[in-house]
Order: sequence, then C-alpha cells, then structure tokens
Amino acid sequence: MFAPDKVNIEEDIWLVVDPSTEEWKWIHSSGETVLSIASGESIDILNGNRYIIDDNEVSRLIDNKGNTIAEIDSHYFITWFEGYEYFRFKNYYDDTWGFISLDGEILSEFPITLHEYHDGYTELTNGWFCVIDDERYEDDDAGQCGFVSANGDILLSAEWDAVYDFTGNMLARVEVDGQYGFVDTTGAYVIEPQWEYADDFVDAGGQWIAAVYKYSESEVIWKGFINEANELIGEISY
Repeated sequence: MFAPDKVNIEEDIWLVVDPSTEEWKWIHSSGETVLSIASGESIDILNGNRYIIDDNEVSRLIDNKGNTIAEIDSHYFITWFEGYEYFRFKNYYDDTWGFISLDGEILSEFPITLHEYHDGYTELTNGWFCVIDDERYEDDDAGQCGFVSANGDILLSAEWDAVYDFTGNMLARVEVDGQYGFVDTTGAYVIEPQWEYADDFVDAGGQWIAAVYKYSESEVIWKGFINEANELIGEISY
C-alpha cells in the first residue's frame, strides 16, 4: 500500500492515491482535493516548490499549493534546476536549449551548435553559463568558447583557450596563450591576460581578491593577491 507523502509542510498538503480510481491526488489534511492528476498525466518534482505535470501535449508548471503557474508546450523538456532561479530546458523539436524562469517564462533559447562547457558538469553561476561551439567541441584548438546568460546574451571568442564561471563580482577568469586574465559581462578585459596562473576572485570581507602565481619548472615560486584593479595587495615568496 502506498503511504501518503507530504508535498507542502506549511500548507499541510499530501500526495495520495485515490483507491477508487487509482489516480494520484494532492489533498489537504482536511480532505479537500487540491490537485487531481488524471490518467495519462505524469508529475515530476523540479525543486521544492515547483512541479511539472505532462500529458504529452502541454506541460503545466505548478507550485506546491497546486496552483498552475504556466503552461509550456511539452516539447520543451525541463532538464535541470539552475541556481535556485531558473530551469534549463531542451526543445525536442529542434534540439535548441535555454532557460525558463520559475514563473514559466522562456528567457532564452540557444542553437544546437552551442554546447555546455563540460558535458554534464556545467552549471549556471551568477546568471551565466560556460559554453563551447561545435568546432571547439570537436577540437580543443579550434572554434570558440565563452558564456551565455540566462537572459539570452552570448559572449564567444576564439582567443579564449579556457573560460571559468563568473564570480559574485561579475568577473570571469579566462586563459589566453597560457596567461590568465579577467573579463566582465560584456566580454571586455578588466584585467588583461598576464598572469601565469590565477584563481577566481573571492569576497575577502568586502574586498574582492584573486590569487595569482608565478612558476619555475612547474613549481610555484611566488603567490600574490590582486584586487579588481589588478593592484597587488599582498604576496608570498617560496
């Protein structure tokens, strides 16, 4: 026998099976039916307060009170929950992909020729997502890499050999010919590639700093700390 499962703790809503119809329902502890899930429909949890009900024609995005937030064509298949603010989707009609808001609005749609930077491991960070194009996907020394935003912006460059996530100060680390620098959300260099290696920026008590390095025969011989103006604010010699 199926044991009821709580859907919403605050509202005291439970997921149950109606023994007379064998259909799934959400009911309140008072016995009131909050949501009925018809035969032929499937329901999947997207996050703690968003669910998707699919009948192979239309997908309904609902909240954890059973309210319909939006209706989305079922060919938009939601694949991932991103950054507690967005859903990533794939369009099965043409293999495009993009991002949907928690309210069901399609914010962006990108061509099949753009791929996530690391298959299965790339995540939307601070509203941006690392990508590579078809050529770079096939050959690490060809094509372009860069970023797309949840809202549809695209930043690509053949000059960048590697890109890293945008941090909270909205700067992203990039590698060019073995040197590291930082770009903003327009793709412009805030710090030109000049460091042998660099870490991402971190918030150090109200000031954003990044560690930078110098090497000799693969060994770190110097470590410094720079601010967003590329000013050296500390260093360590080895």
